Amino acid sequence: MCYCARAQRANHLFFDLIRSLLEYARGGPVQAGVDLKMTEDEKILQILNSSKTHEEVLHSLHAFVKELRKEGNSSEAILFRMRELRNSVPNEQDDILLEVMDFLVGWCSPHMRIK
Repeated sequence: MCYCARAQRANHLFFDLIRSLLEYARGGPVQAGVDLKMTEDEKILQILNSSKTHEEVLHSLHAFVKELRKEGNSSEAILFRMRELRNSVPNEQDDILLEVMDFLVGWCSPHMRIK
């Protein structure tokens, strides 16, 4: 592919992205292939950083992880993400992540287990 064709393609993709961002900002349809959703990691960090009590954050994160499992995410994949996130959060948030990880592996009361 020559330089001109690559430059045209790059411009086309750039303008498609800008159009999608504008549609998203206006609440309109977003073009397929442009994923503007918050990632699971970002959502977990948002829950952890919310100004709620320890118990409220724990229950919110428990509910979110339970929803991830219902959507078909494996426990191993969620545990892997949480292990990676542990390195970037303060100790109190790390404790919450560890508690939710315990819920995933079954090291908890039966009613808190996430299957």
